[in-house]
Amino acid sequence: MKKIRCISLLALLMPMMAWAEGSDDFGVWAEMSVEKSINKKWSVGMETEFRAQEKDRWSIGTGLEYKPMKHLKLGASYNFLYAYRPDKITKQVFDEDNELESFRYTHSYWSPRHRFSVEATGTTKLWNWLRISVRERYQLTHRTEKNVDREDIEMDAKYTEQGLINDTVYSTKTIAPNTDQVLRSRLKFEYDKKGCAFSPFVYAEAHNSVAIGDNMLLEKVRLGIGSGYKINKKNELTLAYVLTFNIHDDDENYTRIHERMHVVNIGYKYKF
Repeated sequence: MKKIRCISLLALLMPMMAWAEGSDDFGVWAEMSVEKSINKKWSVGMETEFRAQEKDRWSIGTGLEYKPMKHLKLGASYNFLYAYRPDKITKQVFDEDNELESFRYTHSYWSPRHRFSVEATGTTKLWNWLRISVRERYQLTHRTEKNVDREDIEMDAKYTEQGLINDTVYSTKTIAPNTDQVLRSRLKFEYDKKGCAFSPFVYAEAHNSVAIGDNMLLEKVRLGIGSGYKINKKNELTLAYVLTFNIHDDDENYTRIHERMHVVNIGYKYKF
């Protein structure tokens, strides 16, 4: 009976995961964290993560948690993010015969960002096995200025022994600094039974921009389903499938409206 309850809970959001219109992308996220309890109320931790996808990203950070009461946990953290932006071709011009005349080529680059977060998580437990939590996280991310090489290439129809003749103008594009402010609201259901090594879960999370003028603009919705596995009191593994719907995102002219991201999320945590 308990297994049936667990399976039913995991299936609640599956119909939502099947809905979407747009393009798909795939990736793998791998994360590792260490958490140290100072006392019953305070704990500190460090984490690192690598996201392998079209725009790879590596991050490392540290955080502090405070539990003022049984059902409430507060936290603050800082993360340094280093994100890969792939090269791209824009401003393509074709002649009457549909032959390429000119285009702009922007080189790939790595972009550093600094992220600060504060959050509050409320938790309750029903029937001695179902843990329900609501988390609100305010997240501020600052991207520093970056100079990127680019080439404006004009094609010539003449071929020589050295290949196609073209005229190239080299220039540098400056990516202006930018600061994003996001409110991340998450609802999570987790099977948490004493003595059970596995802890299946499902969650839904909305990312709303709270920057001046955005008025709680919904940027993305993220759904996840997976399970944790406690090897022992100190070591835990997590495996999950995460589906992200990008509702509105035009960062750095990378149009991602209605894009779907499918991710396998692998995690390891050490607590002491």
